[in-house]
Amino acid sequence: MKSSPKGILVIFFTIVFNFFFWHEKFGLNLVLFTTLFGSILYFLNPETRFKTQTMLAVIGIGISGFGVLFHNSFFSKFMLFCSVFLYVASLMEKEIKTIYHLIPSGFLGVITSPFRKTSFFKSSKTGVSGKSWKYIKLSLIPVSITIVFMIIYSMANPVFADKLNYVFDNLGDYLANIFKHYPFGRFIFIGLGLLLGIGVFYYRSPGLFDDQAKNYKANLERRKTRKKKVINSRSNSMTALKTEKNSAILTLILLNVLLLFVNLIDINVFFVQENTMNSNYSAELHKGTWMLIFSIILSASIVLYIFRRNLNFYKKSSPLKIITYIWIAQNMILATSVIVRVYHYIEHHGLAYKRIGVLIFVLATISGLITLGYKVKNKKTISFLFKANGVSIFVILLITSSFNWDMIIARHNLSNAHIKNIDYLFELSLSDKTLPVLDQHRDKLKQKNYSYKSYSLNFPWVKSMSLTEKLDQRIENFKTKQKKRTWLSWNLSDQKTASYFSLD
Repeated sequence: MKSSPKGILVIFFTIVFNFFFWHEKFGLNLVLFTTLFGSILYFLNPETRFKTQTMLAVIGIGISGFGVLFHNSFFSKFMLFCSVFLYVASLMEKEIKTIYHLIPSGFLGVITSPFRKTSFFKSSKTGVSGKSWKYIKLSLIPVSITIVFMIIYSMANPVFADKLNYVFDNLGDYLANIFKHYPFGRFIFIGLGLLLGIGVFYYRSPGLFDDQAKNYKANLERRKTRKKKVINSRSNSMTALKTEKNSAILTLILLNVLLLFVNLIDINVFFVQENTMNSNYSAELHKGTWMLIFSIILSASIVLYIFRRNLNFYKKSSPLKIITYIWIAQNMILATSVIVRVYHYIEHHGLAYKRIGVLIFVLATISGLITLGYKVKNKKTISFLFKANGVSIFVILLITSSFNWDMIIARHNLSNAHIKNIDYLFELSLSDKTLPVLDQHRDKLKQKNYSYKSYSLNFPWVKSMSLTEKLDQRIENFKTKQKKRTWLSWNLSDQKTASYFSLD
């Protein structure tokens, strides 16, 4: 694409960015903005528009954009930005094909490109910008002559002079109060839009991941010994492989026996003696959750180390692979027990972001264990494993970003407050979309109004306000902010909250 159309697009990008986002909340404006300029980029890059990564990014933008419009959570906005950076990098990058490289490369490329040498800052001798400069130079003499005659007519005609003075006086007043009409922050905001526009349309790869992309291989290759070595080297290498195999088998057998014991205990606790689970016992079990997740990751690392080289091609490695599959399966059972632990903790203490985050993390871990088994079976590289897991994690995060977690948490916890140990300060810290639910359960807040006076952790307002007073303050703040916003900030969750409080 020629530089002059790019320059025009950057200016258009800056104008729309300023109009859509100044003093507005991310909502419909973000979706429209992404759709508009995403479509322009799509048609400007015909060679890469049908790449698998590009299509995945388009799906990501669609799902996360729906989340932004529907429930407007921070998570949905985060995933929309991740999808946008993946989209830009997929269209612009020729070498990189893996998600875990494309997203950071897209982010760094957009951020750093404005500070590199680009044709946007150069006056072209040809094209639209070159012609514009040519016309500016040609117009200097006519404009100068016009100014001379304006002075002559002003001196000759007092009425014309008064009208001319009126125009210049008002123009001067406007320019003198330019920061009143456009605050200094507005110029900074416009500058930010300009830099982002340059970063998008004059994108240059940061080149941080090019080497990894060039060296990417999906399948393992057997390393052959050099011919210069002694004849006995082959037999020596075979002996070393056999020793390594036997050591790995012994290690995995011992670990399998140990993990079997742990899994049997969990099965007994969670399924056989489920009725004996109380709040304190559930909390004690929950404390070890992250250690179990760490053990699963460590287990996967052990498998990766064992199957890192020629042991993958050893003809008598079938027993080792079978034991490895058993080890992976047992770790999946362990991951399932982690989910059950979190479930029991939620039963007694309610939902929270961290508990949901643990469940999402465990789902990603189970996906990783499945791809690990595939890697062992089909002799795939670690790079392939990262690529496959990058896609699976991205998809899992996209799906989870489509849920309105704040509403799910608030409704679940407040509806079951009579049987759960609920932290009402946490409930009041949830986003504005939960205000109707909190208002509907105002009676429960009243019962705990002054129970948190001695509570100082991250909630200093409890010293001077009750729970219901804080709720009323949040409702008034929402009403004030909502009245200042335009249709550009529209999203369904805010619309429902506004309707509940009769702001329509």
